[in-house]
Amino acid sequence: MSAITIDNELVHYEVLGRGRPVILLHGWLGSWRYWVPAMQHLSMKYRVYALDLWGFGDSARNPSRYDFAAQVELVTEFMGRLGIVKAALVGHDLGAAIAAHLAVKHADRVPRLLTVCPPLFELPERPPDPAPAEAPTLAAPADVPPSAAPAEAPTLAAAAEAPPPTAPADAPPPAAPVASTASPPAPETPPLLPADGETSLQAALEQTARAIGEARLAAAPAKLALNGAAPAPPAADAPAASPPADSAPTPPAPRPNPLKAHLATHDRLELLKQHIEAGPDQDKLRVEVEKADPLAFTASLDAFAVVDTLRDLRALTMPAVLVYGDKDSLFPAPAERMLAALTDGRGTFGVMSLAGTRHFPMLEDGAAFSRLLMAFLEAPDVTKIAQKDLWVRRVR
Repeated sequence: MSAITIDNELVHYEVLGRGRPVILLHGWLGSWRYWVPAMQHLSMKYRVYALDLWGFGDSARNPSRYDFAAQVELVTEFMGRLGIVKAALVGHDLGAAIAAHLAVKHADRVPRLLTVCPPLFELPERPPDPAPAEAPTLAAPADVPPSAAPAEAPTLAAAAEAPPPTAPADAPPPAAPVASTASPPAPETPPLLPADGETSLQAALEQTARAIGEARLAAAPAKLALNGAAPAPPAADAPAASPPADSAPTPPAPRPNPLKAHLATHDRLELLKQHIEAGPDQDKLRVEVEKADPLAFTASLDAFAVVDTLRDLRALTMPAVLVYGDKDSLFPAPAERMLAALTDGRGTFGVMSLAGTRHFPMLEDGAAFSRLLMAFLEAPDVTKIAQKDLWVRRVR
């Protein structure tokens, strides 16, 4: 058993052989162990590494490292710590997605790439974020007949110029002011805007104050709303209210996750039972599946709301091959339009279907798969790997 530490966390790996480096990346239902037959075959000419991703096999369990970006960075740091400048990458399902993403980010470090049963989906475009809702514009009130129009509040200037009211002839004389020892009497002010002869200056002032307050409410409804007060209806010529400057933006709509929607269940052992034929291979895989942290599985599934392996494969510039089992029920054969998008006009991308295999061709037909790996690493042109009886080549 070999291991290194990255940021004080243990990363387990195994290595065989000498020669140019090849790195094997496992998938969701397993660990480095299912690469053993391929490692033994390739070690005759290559130095072959197989590592456990975060949360799988014997590598550290730390949920903060389970997201997709952290797994990609793990492989990059692994290469740096072991002094691997360049390496061919071979990845299976999750490992294939990681390898493809790393090859796009660091094309100079990946001379060629082979992906086995990768999760390929046509990721829908993210719906545009909703535009901020505009404040409703309140229509000006309909024209009001002059007879129905409310009387305007008096102003102090108008009140000062208003003539004093004429007292009725039979009105009693005004009472003499009562002298006060505290302060001299205030000068008498004539009443303003009488209503039936009873409106006083105090009433006029209160009416004026109310009018001023209503005008201020109409001019600043948003500020009052923030303070918990109900804004008054704006006047006919008042500007439309705008939303508060510090209001929280509308959160973006969540992306759909085609991978999670594709899987009928997210239980790892149930997936193993449904898609891997019962027998010694399933028994070996079950041990590794039970050893892995369930959170590492679910966190990597969540990432495929934004991870688009089909897009990454289309962006590759180095020689690459896509391999899938023709009887795979977990990730069935890619649709023809996907294959066309990957291969049309590209002389460096090959597609191969392994006859009679399901999701784990490296276990189901280890000899044929190992020969395919060797041919992939040796062929000058990966799109012209010689057709063998044990596999069917599909190159467009």
